Amino acid sequence: MKIALVLHQFPPRHTTGTELYALRLAKAFERRGHSVVVFTGEDGGGAAVGSDSYAIDGIPVTRSWRKRAVEADPIRAGYDSPVAAAAFAAFLDREVPDVVHVFHLQGLGAAVLDVAAARGIPRFVHLMDYWLACPRTQMLDLDGALCEGPTDAARCASCAGEIDGDYAEVAGRSDPVARDAGLAAIRERWPAMRARLDATTAVFAPSSAIRDRFVANGLAADRIVLLPYGIDRASDTARGPREGGGPFRFGFLGNLASFKGAHVLLEAFAGWARDDVALRLHGDFFFREPAHESACRAWVEEDPRIELAGRFEASALPEVLADLDALVVPSMWYENTPFVVLEALCAGVPVIGSRVDGIAEAIEEGADGLLFDRGDVDGLRDAMATVADRPERLRPPTRTIPTTDDNAEALLERYAAAVAAPPAAVAGGERALREKLFDAFVALANLAGGHDGEGFARLREAAAATEELEGLRLTAAELRRERDALDAGVASLEAAMREAVDAAAADRETLLRDLAGHRASVDAITNERDALRTHASTLERENETLREHGATLSRDLDGHRVALRDGRAALADAERREAEARARADRIAADHEAALAVTKALENERDDLRARLERAEALYDDLQRIAEADRVGHAEVRARLNALQRALESTALGPNL
Repeated sequence: MKIALVLHQFPPRHTTGTELYALRLAKAFERRGHSVVVFTGEDGGGAAVGSDSYAIDGIPVTRSWRKRAVEADPIRAGYDSPVAAAAFAAFLDREVPDVVHVFHLQGLGAAVLDVAAARGIPRFVHLMDYWLACPRTQMLDLDGALCEGPTDAARCASCAGEIDGDYAEVAGRSDPVARDAGLAAIRERWPAMRARLDATTAVFAPSSAIRDRFVANGLAADRIVLLPYGIDRASDTARGPREGGGPFRFGFLGNLASFKGAHVLLEAFAGWARDDVALRLHGDFFFREPAHESACRAWVEEDPRIELAGRFEASALPEVLADLDALVVPSMWYENTPFVVLEALCAGVPVIGSRVDGIAEAIEEGADGLLFDRGDVDGLRDAMATVADRPERLRPPTRTIPTTDDNAEALLERYAAAVAAPPAAVAGGERALREKLFDAFVALANLAGGHDGEGFARLREAAAATEELEGLRLTAAELRRERDALDAGVASLEAAMREAVDAAAADRETLLRDLAGHRASVDAITNERDALRTHASTLERENETLREHGATLSRDLDGHRVALRDGRAALADAERREAEARARADRIAADHEAALAVTKALENERDDLRARLERAEALYDDLQRIAEADRVGHAEVRARLNALQRALESTALGPNL
């Protein structure tokens, strides 16, 4: 079986979830012996309209693009482009696939489904996000509130105008007639998409959330098949604690856009005063949101616990997840099932996610992850604290998560059933073409009575329908019989058309004169268009120069950020050493105060001893004077005694004494 995969862009330049999922399925199909070709609307060059081809892992990819400027109605061409449809018709005629599977129609438009239907090819569509219903994709209002669906064209113009200049131009039109025309094109967008989806072979919804939201907006429920995403995984073995130790590390993987809630995570983490946690952000600021990006970068630069690690190759995902303790998915929009949630759960990494469609359906709260209310900074911080403090409370999922191979098998069964089914869809497509031809014939039949532009528009439509009809290749015998009958009908219609043209020949001269009167205006418009294209080319070259200059500035800024981060680390180290020195100085000052107190006490004791010594010296002097007086007195007594003795001895009584 030959399978054509259709989407807006493809690896290696684009590696978000949709592109990688389509690539994984393509490889799974080829491993089972099927042939895969890819058609994308990715812009491959500076030309207004162009195409090229390349191969990735042996899978051929055709890129076909056109600038909105080549379309008469850029808004309508965004979802119903005849230029894209013609390029896809050429692709189908060259490749002749058995089935067409569409993953995304941005840049292509829903008319490619009509082209496949006209060739009798079964068509399958995957609901990867909400772009089919919402030109902004996320179903978010200007104020960030969740939107229920495209019910107000004016609101859609203002909302989508934030990211799409054509919608912004419609929202800003002052001419009410021109504004109403633009709003009409926006108003018809979802009905045109829905009609094509209702006519497909099957529509696949990866989650009940996205299925229910499309059904709520009018898509036929019986057309939708629930097919949960499958992923590639190296092992189902639950991992143990993260190797390397260190702080408990939370991670964010993906686009750092406002609708992904990067600002909610950064605000919650920055206001969390804990030194035993860290945050690593893997991704970049792909969308132009200057205020949002500036605020996020300020949080990162001011907090050394936060690391902006940038993007990584898809093959490095296992290593990236292995270095995280928990994953945070704080999305602000109605997510489909984010692949990163499934990949983290299979790797044994618990997930903290917003309680929104898609995420809430993928997480078993309290078992393999936790949920918090959308945009609730405090709620997110509490959930992170719960996981960091009690990581053992969450465990790997017990339910079975499908693999890519499981998805491939389920899709191949659907493809095979559609290819083997009776070709009623092709017959219906041919009946539609016959109706177009009949309408054109009626318009031609009325041409003789009036030269309205509608008749010639129908004529051009008939020519286009005839070319489509000639491109049909019917393979079954029943289809060949229908083709023969149709050819006979076409021949009859062509004869009638020739008669109508002959009847209108009499008016040809009048029409030519009218046409000559318009040629001068057409030439002037053509010259103005060429001048505008030349100016546009100049602007594109200048824009490319500005992009290169911006890239240089970005590299310089990254260098400055690295230097700033290193300087901040050095400053933090110097501040730490200064704090330690101040602590030592405080201790020395305290010791000095204690020493001063001891010294004061000793000085007081010294003064007291000195006073006591002075009193003792005075007493000693007094005692010496007394003792001296005593010695003098004692000598006089002894002298008197001696004199008395001598007197006694001289008396007669002396010997007896």
